[in-house]
Amino acid sequence: MSKVPGVLHAAGSVLFILCGIAHTIGQFGPDANSAPIEKAMRGFLVTGTTWSYWNVMQCWGVLYGVLTILFGIALLAVPRAAGGDPRVRKAIALVGAVAAIAQTACVLVYNTPPPAFFMIPAAILLLLSAFMCSEPAPA
Repeated sequence: MSKVPGVLHAAGSVLFILCGIAHTIGQFGPDANSAPIEKAMRGFLVTGTTWSYWNVMQCWGVLYGVLTILFGIALLAVPRAAGGDPRVRKAIALVGAVAAIAQTACVLVYNTPPPAFFMIPAAILLLLSAFMCSEPAPA
């Protein structure tokens, strides 16, 4: 059996991990141009709470990074845990491709394209992996 689907799957999975790492680094990177926006967001308290819109946006940013890393790890772990069963690899590769396509659509609709640089190739690699997986011979 060819190892190509597994290599493509691993490469697509690693792109999820790299996207999450890049997002987390970018989340906390200094940006002097955004200081006035940050100040305004910190001053806008969500009604009835003690936390600001800045807190919400920071939380969402960190969650995106962490969950994208964890999803990439899950994409790597599932086929291994299933003993390399091609049906499992195909199913999880399709799930990963749909996730990458959904992330790409969201970032393009909301004009925040950097994650697309990771997600478009991840979707392609995972789709190739899924369609190259051969079904095991019937017993």
